Amino acid sequence: MLNLLHRHVLKEVLVSTALAMGLFVFVLLLGNAMRDIAELVAAGKLDFMVFLKLMGLLIPYVAAYALPLGVLTGTLMALGRLSSQQEITAMKSSGISLYQIASPVFVISFIGMIVGVVVNLHYAPQSRLAYKHLMVSAISENPIGFIEERRFIREFPGYVIYMGDRAGPVMQDFWIWELDEEKRVKLFLRAKEGEINFDQD
Repeated sequence: MLNLLHRHVLKEVLVSTALAMGLFVFVLLLGNAMRDIAELVAAGKLDFMVFLKLMGLLIPYVAAYALPLGVLTGTLMALGRLSSQQEITAMKSSGISLYQIASPVFVISFIGMIVGVVVNLHYAPQSRLAYKHLMVSAISENPIGFIEERRFIREFPGYVIYMGDRAGPVMQDFWIWELDEEKRVKLFLRAKEGEINFDQD
């Protein structure tokens, strides 16, 4: 009987934890994607397959935050449901102590702690590093794609870039300002047209 009750509580907590974790991963993934890469995809700067790879690489990174939240929320939801349906009261009235009822929760918490340590110390940093490398390679393969027409680009430290239009790899009406440490212009260049390439060195 004890094993059956343990399996019942374990199943309830696992299902609730999995659903809560899925929700938190989705919300955190959506927040990171909207902040970092959704605009680049919408503007046509990133290929859709690269976007999917970047989203996949973000999952271990956001899982480091979603795992503790998911375990806590799932446990509270499962125990709250068991309590509201008087199942915990029925278990206690049959002579089972509260510690015995909660033992599956302790097991799940311990496993979650081990998984959280592994994700935080290994998978999350590795995935974040791979994410940054993939972004750098996407920029290096198509540097001109990250410069929008008719907009002042200030994302490159120490520079302000403006491009009137482009025809393939050729930029037209290209302006560039080089700034000093106090954000004052120390060099200004303007060209009717030109090309930009990525220099690894």
